[in-house]
Amino acid sequence: MIFYTKISLIFIFLPFILTTADYSVESEEVPPPTTSTASPIQFSIEGPSSVQLPIESVTFRVVFKDPLWSNQQGNFTFYWVPLDGVGNGYAGAYDSPILELTKLKPGKLKYQVTVKSGTLETKMEKDLEILAEKTENLKPHAVIKPASPIYIDEHSQLVLEGEGSRDDDGKIVTYEWHLKKGPSVQLPTALNTPILTLNNLQPGNYTFSLKVTDDAEATDEIEVDVFVSEERDDPPKAHISRCGDSATGSITVRLPLNELYLCGNSSTDDIKIEQYSWARVDTLSNLPIDYTGSSTSILKLTNIQPNELSGPYIFQLEVIDGKGQKDSTKISIFVNKAENQAPKVNAGKNATVILPESSAILDGAVEDDGTIVEYKWQQLDGPSQSSILNGDKSKATATELQEGIYKFEFIVIDDGGLNSSSIVFINVERSHNQPPIANAKNVTVTLPRSIVALNGSLSADDAGIVEYKWTPFDNVPACISPLDNSESQPVLFLNGLVEGEFLFNLTVFDQQKASDTVTVSLTITNGNERLNSVEIYMDQKIEDITYRLRRKFSARLSAALTAQISDASTVFVHFTDFGQDPKTGNLRVVFHAEYSLEGKEKEQARDSSPLPKLEVVDVRRAVKILQKESTMIHEFSIKEIEPLYCQRSCSHHGRCNNFTKECICETYWMGSLFTTLATGKQLDCSWSKLYFVIIICTVFSMTLIILGCSTALRRKFRRYPFFNRLIPCLRDAKDRLKRKRFRRTRKRYERLDSDNKAVINMMSSSSLNSESDESLFESKNLRERNNIRE
Repeated sequence: MIFYTKISLIFIFLPFILTTADYSVESEEVPPPTTSTASPIQFSIEGPSSVQLPIESVTFRVVFKDPLWSNQQGNFTFYWVPLDGVGNGYAGAYDSPILELTKLKPGKLKYQVTVKSGTLETKMEKDLEILAEKTENLKPHAVIKPASPIYIDEHSQLVLEGEGSRDDDGKIVTYEWHLKKGPSVQLPTALNTPILTLNNLQPGNYTFSLKVTDDAEATDEIEVDVFVSEERDDPPKAHISRCGDSATGSITVRLPLNELYLCGNSSTDDIKIEQYSWARVDTLSNLPIDYTGSSTSILKLTNIQPNELSGPYIFQLEVIDGKGQKDSTKISIFVNKAENQAPKVNAGKNATVILPESSAILDGAVEDDGTIVEYKWQQLDGPSQSSILNGDKSKATATELQEGIYKFEFIVIDDGGLNSSSIVFINVERSHNQPPIANAKNVTVTLPRSIVALNGSLSADDAGIVEYKWTPFDNVPACISPLDNSESQPVLFLNGLVEGEFLFNLTVFDQQKASDTVTVSLTITNGNERLNSVEIYMDQKIEDITYRLRRKFSARLSAALTAQISDASTVFVHFTDFGQDPKTGNLRVVFHAEYSLEGKEKEQARDSSPLPKLEVVDVRRAVKILQKESTMIHEFSIKEIEPLYCQRSCSHHGRCNNFTKECICETYWMGSLFTTLATGKQLDCSWSKLYFVIIICTVFSMTLIILGCSTALRRKFRRYPFFNRLIPCLRDAKDRLKRKRFRRTRKRYERLDSDNKAVINMMSSSSLNSESDESLFESKNLRERNNIRE
């Protein structure tokens, strides 16, 4: 038993011993290289690359190319990783040399296995295509819409649609249309499309078929019957009348008549009349008449002769439709001689109207041997243009009369074309002239409104106001100017508005030049919208800014403000001015913004309020937000964004100019030099001119004193060479005295006597700079006495 155990152990460890021996032999025969590279693990993956469902499982196996490695699989680690097709298969273990996949689904799978032993590592990929289970192909189902049978009229368009055809297990790849039977027609060149369009089919019965083929070459065919019926076309109906008259059969005219028009365009056909043909069919060869337009719908007759004794002219009209169907009719024309006399007209008696009555009756009378076909009243003269009611009747009314004399003409025309006229005068007077009353209400407007109207139409006069005159007071700014010469109209329109209260005189005049004057007050205030307006200068030409760019710029401004104002639901931008700076040529845009509060908007939506109340965006907040919009500034070439009205406090020592946006300081104040040098503008008034002058004078004086003293000292030492030799000696003596002074000879903090105080004072004095030689010797004697005393 022990023997067999030893034999089995030998066979188990024999491969490792042989491998170790081989490596040791190689290491003995071949010297080790200076740089060693490990060879990769060589293996392959066994398993199918394609399988067909139904199949229960697929197995991939790692197979080493070296048999020795196959016996040492315990020294290797394996790990399978799915790269593609996750969910198309299930594996029980991913860390084994054998990968078994179950629960397979149609699709593609891709796995990567990593084999590793110590520092050696090799990766390999394996693809697997899982084909769906084979089923029997179902043939497609052809469908034509509209369904058979189809009834259409001649010249109609027929559209056959085969897009409803289907294939349940694949897709349709081809369509084929065929004409099975019917009259010969020209078919479209493309008969392999899902839709077949046919035009101008002749009457008859047709059968069309559609054949569809799927991707497995299975086919299906369907037919549709089409019945094309002839289009109904009734014969035309001829009709003749005198142009402008509906009478048919016969007409009677009276000379003189230069021309006569016969109209056949009232003839009818259910489709269209293609041809007109006129002809004279009477037997009056001795009565000539000329006519033109015999092939048109209107016949023109000229050189008409009377035919009272001979009989009427007879003309026939024949009309033909598209199918050649005809119809004809005749008309008789009776022409009477020109015996007509001009009518006798009387416009009535002259009349007088007393104001305030402003209308008069115009009553005309006419005598004529025929029939009057037209009446007409018209004004020839008068102080003003009146209105005539029923001016086409014999009796009319003239209204809106003013003081003065009016001249009216009454004109009548009879059926023979003759006319007569008569004149009547209406005198409008007043018993006693009342002066007019000027009336106009005071007006108050709020900027940024650009136009205002002063209404003087409420002024009144007993006979009517004939003249209005608006006059501004002398203190009214010249920029407030009238529009379209409205200073002489009842309503005065003004633009160029500025803040303030201004007075205008309205003077009205009547016919007698009597007048009245009233003073009208115009108050213009700066509203919240104006005070919170923003002024933008852009490097643009005013003619280049179209409404499209204006809407785009408005949207960008609204979006920028909406994004930064947290409590705003929507921001509305209102432009009040688009102008051009005459000095720089830059485009100047003025606007203000309003926004609706998000909470209030919802509350008003619940209450069904028609108009939400809008809040005005604070100008400083708007400017701060817009100045940070670098993208918008670059896109629209914006050079400056500032409030329309300057918001600077100027350190409470001045006021800010609304045009230059700079501070104008008071008399004794000035702007900071540092701010002015940094920005190029005077943005505050924080420096006092008085203090500034004092500091400058002090600095200048100190500089002069220091320079003067320095110059004087240099000149003095150059003048006395003795001091050049004396100064080093004095410095040496000072140093010795200083060292001696710090030598302690008394107790700490003991009070000094008067002699020691004198020495200290002598050392701190500036007597060395004295120009007197005597003072120098006195200080030297003092030090010697102190030394003796010690």
